[in-house]
Amino acid sequence: MFKKIALFGVMILGVVSSAIMPQAHAETAGTYAISPIYTLAEPFSEGFAAVYGTDGWGYIDTNGKEVIKPSYAGAKSFSEGLAPVNVANWGEGNKWGFIDKTGKMVIQPKYSIAEPFVGGYAVVYSSDFKAGVINKQGKVVINLKYDHISLYDGIAIAHIQPTQGQEYDQALDMTGKALFKYPHIGFFFEGLGLYSNDHGSDIHYGFIDKTGKIVIQAKYEQILAFSEGLAPVKQNDKWGFINKQGKFIIKPQYHDALPFSEGLAAVYGNGGWGFIDKNGKEVVKPQYYSVKAFGDGIAAVELNNRNWIFIDKTGKVVIDSQFLDVTDTHYLNDTSAFREGLCLVLANNKKFGYILNPLNNRNVPSDWAKSELEAAKALNLVPDELANSYKYNISRKDFSKLIVQFLTVKTGKSIDELLSENGKVLNTATFADSDDTDILAANALGIVSGKGNAKFAPYDNITRQEAAVILTRAARFLNITPNITNLAFGDEAKIAGWAQESVAYIASLKDATNNSTVMGGTEKNLFGPTSYYTKEQAIITVKRLYNVQ
Repeated sequence: MFKKIALFGVMILGVVSSAIMPQAHAETAGTYAISPIYTLAEPFSEGFAAVYGTDGWGYIDTNGKEVIKPSYAGAKSFSEGLAPVNVANWGEGNKWGFIDKTGKMVIQPKYSIAEPFVGGYAVVYSSDFKAGVINKQGKVVINLKYDHISLYDGIAIAHIQPTQGQEYDQALDMTGKALFKYPHIGFFFEGLGLYSNDHGSDIHYGFIDKTGKIVIQAKYEQILAFSEGLAPVKQNDKWGFINKQGKFIIKPQYHDALPFSEGLAAVYGNGGWGFIDKNGKEVVKPQYYSVKAFGDGIAAVELNNRNWIFIDKTGKVVIDSQFLDVTDTHYLNDTSAFREGLCLVLANNKKFGYILNPLNNRNVPSDWAKSELEAAKALNLVPDELANSYKYNISRKDFSKLIVQFLTVKTGKSIDELLSENGKVLNTATFADSDDTDILAANALGIVSGKGNAKFAPYDNITRQEAAVILTRAARFLNITPNITNLAFGDEAKIAGWAQESVAYIASLKDATNNSTVMGGTEKNLFGPTSYYTKEQAIITVKRLYNVQ
């Protein structure tokens, strides 16, 4: 797996490996969704993938249909509805700009390098390779004068070297204002980032918060990002996992380790790479030459013959086809092999194609949902990054994003205008585990709240009763008032007291275009209060609320 290694405040890509042949029994061959015909390609993101054809780089959709004609000298993944493309003629340098999903150039091509958008901002480089930051309108918000910049959670980390041997990393806000500095500052995930006070060869790392305050002292030889509440750290030449208080939850004992993904972490022990759970229990025996993180319930693992197969979370081989390579995304913070239900592989013909995940078909919307999903898209209610993987459960973070999009479309006002009109401002200290702008905005407007102890739990799946409360608050914010009827769900007694009024409220509203209840019961007149809400259910609910009159 390509793992992130902290060095000089930058995430560097390297390969993790061992040399042991696994003992596994294959169950199924890989099925191509898109045949291996491309010389170069990128993983899917927001329903599109960049592919290289005879006329240059273009984009295809998940059906393999060409949606943006191949014509570019370079192309990167879509993020937040925009993608960087290079329009320079071959051999004439670089002219990177940004296109939307129709192929329209929305930010003019004038940069030597451009990276995908993160949280509304993108890093770009001038013709003399100086880095700065622009917003989605193409306005420069941080001047192009730094050697290097990385973006994490609303903070820009700029590398500065005034004189030889005197370099340091400076944290900036999105206006370019200096926040704090250390000799080394790295990734920020789940509210904490890497730092080191050392310049020499004996560097040790710790964690700081987004104000620059030291949270965990620099005492580790190496660290990786927090994921799912735990971070891999190296101490006394062994890797273990700590929590955000700096306490070892899994003691140092491994030769190498990677962050948790979907409840499992890859660790390198005697015999190769395997996987453990959050209790440190071995789930998949160490036996692989190299691995990638779990995603969509499946992980790519490399055999001793340097070919790749796929396993599920029990270690069972679910795709036995041996591929020359498996590609994870290069530009987004995701190192799993499957993305949006598809995985980019290098086949034996040395061409790239995309295979299906045999464990699910959740990228395709359910038949009952298709027409209303299309209606929601037509109303611009679906953020680009949510227009995929419809049958997956929606997280609290993504549901907040969906609600914010609904409010801005319904009112015709930006989120900044809504905050200003209501006398509210964003407070980045509200939640210890998230400073996502959509979450903070929805919280400031009184629509979403945390789960106690200053925690929002952004990556938890949202339950139906939690969704009902948020939808009701959104309806009240817009002064949408129903004639509340006495509903009698078969499992009414299981609805939490704090959600009962909201369930009755939102279940009394109807979509004027089809007379469907905004949020009603499931089968057999059950509400299913603690069941999870899928993405397609959430989108359709918001569309129905939009159409309430």
